[in-house]
Amino acid sequence: ITDESFLTGEAVPICKGIGSIVYSGTKVIKSTSSSVSLNNTKLEKLVRVKNLTKKSEIPGYSFSIASSHSVFDDIALGIVIKIGKQTRRNKLMCSLAVKKPSNNELNEKSIEVVKYLILGAVFLMLSFIVYFLPRIPLATNLEFSVDVALTFFSPALYTCLQIGAQ
Repeated sequence: ITDESFLTGEAVPICKGIGSIVYSGTKVIKSTSSSVSLNNTKLEKLVRVKNLTKKSEIPGYSFSIASSHSVFDDIALGIVIKIGKQTRRNKLMCSLAVKKPSNNELNEKSIEVVKYLILGAVFLMLSFIVYFLPRIPLATNLEFSVDVALTFFSPALYTCLQIGAQ
């Protein structure tokens, strides 16, 4: 029984059997006993992985390489299929790091609306400056115009639209 929640996001552990692929970094929650007899002594040396979840010897279990028909309990033979940039973990990390362009029509229309809001805010700010310049000092006029523009167009609006409607 393995926990692949890092890769798949599943909350439920997955049962693996003979021939199943176990990815690097997968947490083995439980392994059950199974008997495998190997006739190749070189292969026997490679497969000497005792119980995957326990580091110490289990009382009552024997492990012998001397005989040609040795019986191993709780072993696993790992075969490396892919390494480096070819692995699923790398593909997952790259997909998180690279922002995919959104083809969502709502996002495109929203960005278009934001552009018009920016133009409107700039126009409104300039009109306040021109209208109130003879009546109010320039510093107060600029302060009031910027305040009106920021009220009209919130800085957080563009950020929210960049994240998208999810």
